[in-house]
Parts: sequence; C-alpha cells; structure tokens
Amino acid sequence: MLPRLDIIDPITHPQWDALVQNGQTCSFFHSSYWARVLQETYGYRPLYFTVIKDGMLSLLVPMMEVNSVFTGKRGVSLPFSDYCEINIEQQIDFSDVMAAIVDYGKRARWKTVEFMDGRYFDSDIAPYSEFYGHVLNIEKDPEILFHAFSNNTKRNIRKALQREILVTKDDSLDAVKEFYRLHCLTRRRHGIPPQPYKFFENVHERVIRGRYGFIMQASYHGRTIASSMFFNCGDQAIYKYGASDQSYTYLPANSLVMWQAIKWLSGNGFKQLSFGRTELENEGLRRFKKGWGAAERKIKYCKYDLHTGKFISKSSHISDLQRKISSKLPLFVLRTAGALIYKHIG
Repeated sequence: MLPRLDIIDPITHPQWDALVQNGQTCSFFHSSYWARVLQETYGYRPLYFTVIKDGMLSLLVPMMEVNSVFTGKRGVSLPFSDYCEINIEQQIDFSDVMAAIVDYGKRARWKTVEFMDGRYFDSDIAPYSEFYGHVLNIEKDPEILFHAFSNNTKRNIRKALQREILVTKDDSLDAVKEFYRLHCLTRRRHGIPPQPYKFFENVHERVIRGRYGFIMQASYHGRTIASSMFFNCGDQAIYKYGASDQSYTYLPANSLVMWQAIKWLSGNGFKQLSFGRTELENEGLRRFKKGWGAAERKIKYCKYDLHTGKFISKSSHISDLQRKISSKLPLFVLRTAGALIYKHIG
C-alpha cells in the first residue's frame, strides 16, 4: 500500500535542500535552486511527489507542469535536466506511485507525463529517448586520476599547458556573459538555437551566486576561447554546459578547462563528477567523456500518454536539414528563436 503521498513545492519548503542531500539517489537536479531557475525562466509549476518519513525522503518524483499553447499541458520530470533519478525505498511499489501520478495528471488535464529515469519501468517498455551518461569518481589524488585518462586526453592537456592559455574559475556575471557568447556560437555550429540569456541570468542568481555552481574558462591572449559551466549539490558535481570558439580548435582548451575543474573539485571534497548526457549518435562527445576514465551507463527516458494509456516509443529529433539551416542563420535570429521556443519544449 502506498503511504500518504504529498505534493510539495521545493521553492517554498524550508528544509528542502537538506532533505535532498540526505536522499540516496538525489542530485543537483532535485534541488530547490534548480527548481527556481526553471520556474522563474519558463513559468513551470513545480509539483514534487513525495513521501517523507522521520525527516527523510522515502519517495521523491520531482515534476514540473509545463503548460504550452503549442505542446499542451503535461508533466515532465524534469525539463532541461540530463537525468532526474527517482528516489524510492524498496518497500514502496513504483506501480502504485505511477498510478497516483497518472491519476493526478488526468485530473489536471495533462496530455503526457515524462520521466528522465526509466529504471523502474518494465524492461519491455520502449524508451522515448536514450542517452549515454558518464560519471567519474574524483576522490583520488589528481595525479592518480591523470594516469587513468586516455592517451589522447593526456596529450591534449599537455599540449594546452605548453601554450599561453590561462584557465580561471569565475562566478561573476561577466563570466556568464562570456559563456553565453560562446554558447550561442557553439549552438549555431550544432544547428540548435541557444537557450535564452534570461535562463543563464537565473542560473547565475540562483545557482552560481549561492555557490552551487561555477564557470571555468580559458583565455588566450586576453580572449575567452572556451568556457564550461559546472553545478554541484552535496559532494556531487555535474558538467552541465560547455562552449568554445571554433577559431581556436587547434588549442585543446576544452581539455585544460576540464582538467582544472577536476583538480579543483577533487581538492574541495567532491566525490563524483557527472559529465551529463550524450546522444547515442554523438560518438565524438562520447569519446571525449570516456577519455577521462568515466564509467558509462545508459540513461532511459519514458513518456506516457494519458489519453491512450500507452507509452510513447520514439521521440522526434531535429533533422539534419533543420540543423544545416539553423547553422547558417544569424546569431540574433537563433537567439530570438531560442527565447521563443524553449518554454514550449521543456
């Protein structure tokens, strides 16, 4: 029997982040500061399905209600999160939890409900999307970690160290602006609109200023050529966004940025670094992440249609033609597109 299920707003709950840090499988994406970024940027409504027992989370399924005139009203756990693991004790049957969420969704007139964690669904349920995830144990001495890197990764770090590349850790709004400049260039190169600047402003206000994240950036002769954004919760960190100037690809600045971040995280008591998600077909990015000695796993998303009572087996990806067209558009057009569409695709 399912214990009493409470729906909580983590933004207003006074002890939420303490509960999250004590959760067995909780991560940055379960935190109140990430919830604030999503709510303040896109207007999503946080609905976190929970069972709290003796001051501990026995169950947590974080959900945001996305209400879009284009994509409909739906529940997503959680938008723009690489993964969002379900925290559940063994004595709780997930089928009962799923039934309660579906019942709520029907009453709230949701079209679908989407989970960024497919571990508790039957293995014969086809995923809506699949990705690779990579996690690196960083409790060891950095020099020991270095020896476990691939030869290519070590070579790139050594090459970057020989150049006049300056890598700094920064938490200023100016660093966010520089990151966003490179982010727009990188997204255009990949044929994808950038997320709106307001999103990164809120990340700075709610995450970085609160010391739940930082930017590591590389400059060459006074110009920022690579920048990465890291988030953290408890003793875990995640590499969330990376961006670079293609004009300087001959300088492996991204590798030096990652290496300096790993050394800083390891030296400041962090135990794990997640490299986020990687599309199955993106072999280059997968190879980059595996080169750091990170353990690989599959991340499975599941999406349930409340009208048909069936799981949706495939997502629609951006076509190669769409990517090619987007990669040729002026930056201001892509920025405008990103500001308009991201609220609806979360």
